Amino acid sequence: MHRSTTDRGRAALCGLLCSAIILAASGLAPDNQPAPTAAGLPDDIAQALRHNAAALSPLSISWETKFRTDLPVAEAVRIGQFPEKSSFFDPRTVKFSRQDGKFSYLRKMGGSRRGARFSHRYDGVNLYQGTGSEEDGFSTLIFVFGPEQVKKSSMFVYESEYFDRAGFKLYGTMETLQKPDEAMILYLLGRGAKLTSDNLTRVEGSYCRNIELTSEWGRHQFYLDPALNYALRKYVDLTADGRTKRVTTNREFVEFPAQKIWLPRESSSAWHTWSSMKGKVRDSPLVYEDIRADHLDKSPMPDKTFVMDMKRPTTIVADTRLPGAEKQKGGFIEYQVPADLEYLDGVIEAATKGKKFVPPLPDNRRTKVIIALNVVILSAGVVFLWNRAKR
Repeated sequence: MHRSTTDRGRAALCGLLCSAIILAASGLAPDNQPAPTAAGLPDDIAQALRHNAAALSPLSISWETKFRTDLPVAEAVRIGQFPEKSSFFDPRTVKFSRQDGKFSYLRKMGGSRRGARFSHRYDGVNLYQGTGSEEDGFSTLIFVFGPEQVKKSSMFVYESEYFDRAGFKLYGTMETLQKPDEAMILYLLGRGAKLTSDNLTRVEGSYCRNIELTSEWGRHQFYLDPALNYALRKYVDLTADGRTKRVTTNREFVEFPAQKIWLPRESSSAWHTWSSMKGKVRDSPLVYEDIRADHLDKSPMPDKTFVMDMKRPTTIVADTRLPGAEKQKGGFIEYQVPADLEYLDGVIEAATKGKKFVPPLPDNRRTKVIIALNVVILSAGVVFLWNRAKR
């Protein structure tokens, strides 16, 4: 406890992939780089950061993200060159459960895209992509990617803005799902960043270690609170010449004593640029991002949390693991779950052979026997009545 396959299928898949790309903010650095080191970082901080990253599992969390601007929305959209225009400002909620490398992720959109869903689950071997969640009764289309497809694809499967703002690096592409979580400081140091200063600074009433790094992407100032096992209270992202790109402040930390980790309920960021602006940086903030976590729980979860239900009648399943899938266009075999699950195996077998499933005819032998017996009984009754009438 803490304190305080068809055209429809391909179109749906394309929609989900587009959602992932639209929602994904640009990373600080490529992910296919050498493992991080703690070059120059004091041992106590490095150890605490490694501990905190490891302590993120298990975790069940829900958060809401909202963007706002001091500018007219149309002007902010023009300057930021945001995709999907003003829908950038639509609120979004995320339910995210993770444990031992497995995860369940559901993002719901509000505003102009109200009802849109982006859902993935990963059981450590297979990745499931759906149009919703079982809880919503909305999983009408599920794509299943086997281990081979997971390894060779670079598709985004989740965007982890809450964890990024809290000072962590989570790998959210199919090809990096097996990578362990990292503290953002160690992530940057492992990719060539240099420690340039380490001093004590007061942030909102708390004395924090101000760790500044310099990298090819600019300057990075991390304000870590020793009283919270070096949880990130504030982060300032700067260009190489000192212009502010982003300022993030974290508040309302929740303590998990057993794991010795503190996680923020609230995170506020002022963005002076965005990945779509191609390096342009404004003197004043373009948009403000507010994240609020309303649920944080580190209780262990059952394995079924990370697998989608593929036996819900009428659900369309596109599975890359079925025999012959690699020969099909798109690399998967599609079938629809029948209302009578007794026929499910037959439906899947027919799909692998490229045939339409035809339910077997019912066995009429029992019916014929019953009819014959009834005829015999009826005949005997007629004879009995006839003989009685003659007497």
